[in-house]
Amino acid sequence: MLDINNEILPDAVPVVPKKAYTVHPRHRVILSQIKEGIPLRQAMATVGYSGRSLDCPKQTLNKTRSWKALMDEYVPEEVLATRHNEILNLRAQQPVKNLAGDVIELRDVPDAKHVLSALEMGYKLRGTYKEAAAPAKSQTIYNLFYKPEVRAQVKAFEEGLKQQMINEASNTRNANEDSEDYRPEIIDV
Repeated sequence: MLDINNEILPDAVPVVPKKAYTVHPRHRVILSQIKEGIPLRQAMATVGYSGRSLDCPKQTLNKTRSWKALMDEYVPEEVLATRHNEILNLRAQQPVKNLAGDVIELRDVPDAKHVLSALEMGYKLRGTYKEAAAPAKSQTIYNLFYKPEVRAQVKAFEEGLKQQMINEASNTRNANEDSEDYRPEIIDV
């Protein structure tokens, strides 16, 4: 890229402005009701959402261009990023006490707990907050006996196990018969 004097400029990334979307009036009403403390599902129902939209209100609302434009207006990403940076660098005075309970000194420590909930709410409202998803439970059932070679291996294993049990039983019987005090057990059926 060249400037006016035909000098080479460093590669600059062109800034492409976002396309402005019109905010739907229903979304403005929903936001005002959320500010008053009304739950999202109830606010959406009062402006006419119904059925499937109310089953997953966050997913329904956060995906619309109108809601994203409204969030850009009220909670811009730049503001959230600035506040996030402030929180990361926020410091608080923590007292250090001795065994008697007297304050010896004040330490400067990081403190983010007070602003964290507000920051989290901002990201959730914008729809950019991702909760940690639990690993999905596997619902795959493997039928190992479907394959003929596996069935043959299982059958051979079972036959070998049967033969081993028969051999062990006959060996213990023969050993017992050879002893002097052998008395067969009588089983009452």
